[in-house]
Amino acid sequence: MILDGCTLQGSCGNEMWPGIEVWGDAQAHQQEENGSYLQGYVELKNGATIENAQCAIRLHNPLVSGTSGGIVHASDAVFRNNAMAVEAVDYTNHFTMGQRELDYNGWFHNCSFIVDANYIPQSTFHSHAALSDIRGIVFKGCSFSANRSIDGVDQFCAGIAAYNASFVVTDYCDSQMTPCPSGSLTRSSFNGFHRGVGAVNDGQSTRSFIVRDSDFSGNDIGVFALNTPMASTVGNTFAIGGLADCSYGVYLEGVSLCRVEENEFTKTPGTSSVTYGVAVKNSQAASDIYLNQFSDLSCANLAVGRNAIVTEYGREPSITTGLTYTCNTNEDNIVDFRVVDDGDLSGIQPIQGSTSIAAGNTFSGSSWHIHNDGDYTLSYYYNASDPDQIPSSSKLYHVSATASSGGNRCMSHYGSSPMKLSPSGIDSLASQWAEARAAYEKLRQAYETQVGDGMDDSEAEPLLAEMTEMAHRATEVAGDIIRSLANDPGSDAAELRRWLAALGCPETDRIAVASLLEQGDTDEALSHALAMDGKYGPKQLDPVEHKAYLRLVSLYAELKQSGRNAFELTDEELAMVEKTFAERNGQASRLAQALLEGTGRRQDLLLCPPDIIDEYRYQSEGTDSRSDGVKEDVSPQFSVSVIPSPTKDKASIQYSLPDGTLHASFALYSMTGMRVMSLELDGRQKSKSIDLNDIPAGVYTYVVHCDGLAKTGKMVVVE
Repeated sequence: MILDGCTLQGSCGNEMWPGIEVWGDAQAHQQEENGSYLQGYVELKNGATIENAQCAIRLHNPLVSGTSGGIVHASDAVFRNNAMAVEAVDYTNHFTMGQRELDYNGWFHNCSFIVDANYIPQSTFHSHAALSDIRGIVFKGCSFSANRSIDGVDQFCAGIAAYNASFVVTDYCDSQMTPCPSGSLTRSSFNGFHRGVGAVNDGQSTRSFIVRDSDFSGNDIGVFALNTPMASTVGNTFAIGGLADCSYGVYLEGVSLCRVEENEFTKTPGTSSVTYGVAVKNSQAASDIYLNQFSDLSCANLAVGRNAIVTEYGREPSITTGLTYTCNTNEDNIVDFRVVDDGDLSGIQPIQGSTSIAAGNTFSGSSWHIHNDGDYTLSYYYNASDPDQIPSSSKLYHVSATASSGGNRCMSHYGSSPMKLSPSGIDSLASQWAEARAAYEKLRQAYETQVGDGMDDSEAEPLLAEMTEMAHRATEVAGDIIRSLANDPGSDAAELRRWLAALGCPETDRIAVASLLEQGDTDEALSHALAMDGKYGPKQLDPVEHKAYLRLVSLYAELKQSGRNAFELTDEELAMVEKTFAERNGQASRLAQALLEGTGRRQDLLLCPPDIIDEYRYQSEGTDSRSDGVKEDVSPQFSVSVIPSPTKDKASIQYSLPDGTLHASFALYSMTGMRVMSLELDGRQKSKSIDLNDIPAGVYTYVVHCDGLAKTGKMVVVE
């Protein structure tokens, strides 16, 4: 079927019509053979328009199973006021010979997806594109818009809504020249949604997305991802501020190995929302926020919960795989970087930058440059030769800042290179990974030798920083390989799992389990998931959470074996999933949430904690008090010191609290970020003795919290 320049709409002007169904064969491929396809095919071009349909293009027969795989090619087409523009579900494309997977044969180039004041509220609009259990539909240079003020439009609507599906959103070039002339480029855009792009993954697949070279404005959340591993957001612009109390450019929860690079984030003029650039929650593995620009935001970067995995403890090197912020530019924000406590071992990678390479971020926050409320101290290395990269000590909380001996070149990464690598490109990165791992092992051996010779923590910190830099470099290179393999449907899944194993953390093991489930190898998936219990300690893998995760993996295996999907759960299975979600057991709960949301059974609205809303809103409005009436205490009477230092077995905390304040908390942290002491301080102006006999020799950071304020300092314990 070919629609060339025509318009399709219902015969009754005030009613919706069903739309076009493009039937396929779930067992057949989508390649062209002798000028035709084995699947149903529809093509739209030259301004072809579909209006007022229940679903403009449905790529299967919803009443007959096994009919997925219909093909759509659309260029310069318009989809206006449809309850849904395109729906693609439950299909895997393969080569005609063999089982190598291919991307879905479906694309939209330079198309417009519109819901405006003429929408017929006969059916509720939820999303323009709904994708489920497919890989690789592409949207190039497409505009997506919706008006949430009109009847029939869901307040939580999305431009693209994906469940266990991979897709690409990028710009469109109408020229054959390489590189494409700027005048020939059309960027994709998303305006007016709760989520411009929304993707959820319940742990049954490795499918992810790439969103690049697109523009987002007027959305509550530009790009949203829940448990979608290896997600990449590159080269986009975000004008942040929608209808919600809090608006985000990018919100990533439970998303590991993500890259957010070379994007621009700014506030929409006149918005009343609290504005966040990038929020990352419980990523639990390596991720990178790199070379972005943030301006005029309430908080440029927000990290919530556990965004690092501690692999070793005590006086062993506390090397972590974690979230890093590198080479980001900040201008006129209230807070540049904020880390929020949300459970055990909350925080990001504890060492940002190294003694030889600075983290490379600039600072502008009027209130905070880095506010770290995580469970361990951050060690931050900056470039002392660039004034914009030097954080102010008065705007650091729970952070030890040190000048690095070298700057950071901040070279373009994905902004100038493809994400899908050639075999030679993967081989080159594999060599770089081996070099980084070898350098790490050499540093580790030197550290262990010097610790055995009595090196204290003050001498150890530079070496720990270099070890972390090498460990992160190896992780970064492995992540590039993993993202390339994950975005290439024809890649070797076993090779993907080998690289996931090289990173060695629970979250990458869960991705490996998803890969096995995706292949239908349910026995191996269950074995791999069970083996995790003996592989990690309880701080890395919570036993209760893992037990709940194993229940979900068993359910997924049963679905695969019985030929069902998550839309076909029994009442008993659904009750188990809902119970897992309600128990809030870490990643298992998030996977259950993704399943419930992906199958349309629930959707949670992202809320901003009231204290964060008040804190950022009153500052952006230029007032001196929060909406709860608590004034900011800027009294110079708040002071803390610990004497003597160095000390051996005891010390005294000398403190003076602001007027009207009688209580504060004191915590002591090792150079590896582990809390070794905590106690309460009572009385406005006093001294309190502390016993250090059980504290090993080394350099420690102390933090005193008092009525929303904090003081930090260092003390040295000697043998």
